[in-house]
Amino acid sequence: MQLAQGWTVNVDRGPDWLFVDLNCDEEAAAEPTGLAENLWELLQCHLGHRMVVELHSVPEVSDQLLEQLVMLSKRIDGARGMLRLCGVSASGEESIRAARLDQMFPCYADRTAAVMGNRPRQPR
Repeated sequence: MQLAQGWTVNVDRGPDWLFVDLNCDEEAAAEPTGLAENLWELLQCHLGHRMVVELHSVPEVSDQLLEQLVMLSKRIDGARGMLRLCGVSASGEESIRAARLDQMFPCYADRTAAVMGNRPRQPR
């Protein structure tokens, strides 16, 4: 499925969760305009309220991508839903911490851990 310019997504449904595996090239990763709206519409089309976004195929977690994820999270929270991230690279996790969004977006290793809410490893 095509989303914002340069972004594609593979979608799986699980019990009570929508799993979204994001894919993009480096150019699209730097400019994810409209991604939050596209993912929100996708969640609505599947009549869901819980989403796991898998980022293992995203080359960089840019400030613009984080901005889109914050907008999506606020929208999902407003609908009493839940957004979780998994498959975030080490540099992506550092970007999340640097932006002070690690409380909003704890990073999980995989979709199972994200669904179960297993506490991710904390830096020492």
